[in-house]
Amino acid sequence: SNLYTLGKVAVGTSNTTYALTINGKIGSIGAPATVQSCGTTPTISGDDIAGVITVGAGLTTSCSVTFNSSYTNTPVCVLTDDSSSISAGITSLSTTGFTTGFSAALGGGHVYYHCVGK
Repeated sequence: SNLYTLGKVAVGTSNTTYALTINGKIGSIGAPATVQSCGTTPTISGDDIAGVITVGAGLTTSCSVTFNSSYTNTPVCVLTDDSSSISAGITSLSTTGFTTGFSAALGGGHVYYHCVGK
């Protein structure tokens, strides 16, 4: 892959009109974030940028994620879940992590998140 800098950054291409142009997919391989208060033995696969929370057993109404490394400013985060009847949303967000709440008690399933600095 090629990296070109012309006052702008281009990866995999030399043709860019944006501050950052990437020809291909973006991935992240940072240290893992941690999840707490999310049922019995919840797990997380991912890092501070993106990941999947597997909600633990038992009924839970929220999950808290702590970033491995704090953001300089509060990031922008979006999430979705794989439940057809319960929705998830961010109830608090800071430079060190976020908490997601559920519209009803959830006993398993997955929450997918993506956060970017601003």
